[in-house]
Amino acid sequence: MTQKKDKKSAVKVENASSPEYEETLKKIHTDGICPFCRKNFAKYHKNPILHEGKDWLVTRNMYPYRGTTHHFLLVHKKHIEHLNKLSKEAWFELYEHYSRLNSEYSIRGGTIIFRFGNSPCTGSTVRHLHAQLVVGNPKKPRGIKVVVG
Repeated sequence: MTQKKDKKSAVKVENASSPEYEETLKKIHTDGICPFCRKNFAKYHKNPILHEGKDWLVTRNMYPYRGTTHHFLLVHKKHIEHLNKLSKEAWFELYEHYSRLNSEYSIRGGTIIFRFGNSPCTGSTVRHLHAQLVVGNPKKPRGIKVVVG
């Protein structure tokens, strides 16, 4: 009898930023799915989708970093894990989503974070290409802490 190979988990529970998020990630790990794949997204992510294009969906992060005024999540709709898998069209669409967010929310400055590849290298909780737009509170400088790796 051949043994079935274990599939690598799509989530890294140890990287959770809060006890609440850790519990959610444990459930996702047990379910054995990728929570960022489009067909699974609404099961765990309860914030509404703000924009959706051919390649990306945009929503507010359910577990925003402390000290943010806005924390958006931009998730590639297909399960890819690395930047080198993006088409030129997907790059351009991502730019359009960032531009739209900047305009709609009058963002004067922010930080763009890409999470791709191996979670221990990125600090990500989900092994699925995604990006973030993080906007700090100008009244609380140095108030955002981002863990990478």
